[in-house]
Amino acid sequence: ARYVQQLSKTGARARKAKEAWVWLDADNSSILTRDSEDVARRAVAMVRDAAQWAIAGRSDGVEAGRAFVLTRPPGHHNGCSESLEAVERNAWRHACHGGCVFNETGIAIRNLLAKQ
Repeated sequence: ARYVQQLSKTGARARKAKEAWVWLDADNSSILTRDSEDVARRAVAMVRDAAQWAIAGRSDGVEAGRAFVLTRPPGHHNGCSESLEAVERNAWRHACHGGCVFNETGIAIRNLLAKQ
């Protein structure tokens, strides 16, 4: 939750920045622009919806479908974790790497597990 709050605050800074972008993470590998949060949230929704569609066949007795979602930013480098927050103050600063804002696949899987 803290990471998402900081993401919103950083996005607000990006909207005010002269260069129209700011660093999102402590290792300066992820840039955030004025639209990054919105685009990343849309990517999460697309991957979540695709995952739900792909497994929908299981409950209908039909073979599960397949889905492919090509998104930017990707999510495979995001390591945001509440357990990391418990160990290190402001650990959200280390959550993003390589341009990844959210871990879309991880969020989609958690969403699916919550619906079981």
